[in-house]
This record gives sequence, structure tokens and C-alpha cells, in this order.
Amino acid sequence: MTHIVVTGGVGDLARDLEAMSAKLAREAPRVVRRAAVEGNRLARGLAKERSGPHGANYFKRLSAEMTGPTEAEFGPDGIPKSEFVGAGFRHGVNTDLLDAADVIGPKFAKDVGDMAEDLFW
Repeated sequence: MTHIVVTGGVGDLARDLEAMSAKLAREAPRVVRRAAVEGNRLARGLAKERSGPHGANYFKRLSAEMTGPTEAEFGPDGIPKSEFVGAGFRHGVNTDLLDAADVIGPKFAKDVGDMAEDLFW
């Protein structure tokens, strides 16, 4: 039979927790940025593939940016679609961003979970 003995004190726990917060501050923005860039890449690909002649250049308006330390967004730059010539869609509704979010959302959730788990190991 194998026994595992772990020794430590409150000071060790305090140091570990402090190290965790520093690691989280470094890693969280990377995870968020990676998800936004990947979501934007997916949305651009969908927009390029699905657009008709009227919206052929719409994919060029899509970009990703960090809006806070752990916040990001991806989507069209510039004036709203309703005022933009060249943003038409053959099927009448643009679902490129929603479809990209459907793909990237679960992956982002897994990446956040993995990051949180890595804090403890």
C-alpha cells in the first residue's frame, strides 16, 4: 500500500494563491484575445464564402479587438450595416457572427476551464 504525505502551512497556501492571481492576470487576456481572433477569423471566412456580389467586400470590415483586460469583441468596423452599401446578403439575414460564435463559444469555455485548472497545478 502506498501512502502520500503532504506537508504545508497557511503561509504556503498564501504564496500559492498569490502566484495564482499573478498567473491569472497574465493568462486570462491571452485566452480572451485568442478566442476573439479565432472568432473573427471564422466570421471573416463565413462572410467571404456566403456573400453575394453586393456584399463581397463585407468580410474586410470584420476585425477583433481587446476592449478591456479580459474583454474582447469581433465584428464589423465602421458605420452600421444599415448605412453601408455593400453589406447585403443573399438570404436577407447576416448570421456570420452568430455562426462563428457558435463555434468559438464552446472552445472558449473549455480554454477558460483549462486555464483555471492549470492555476492549481
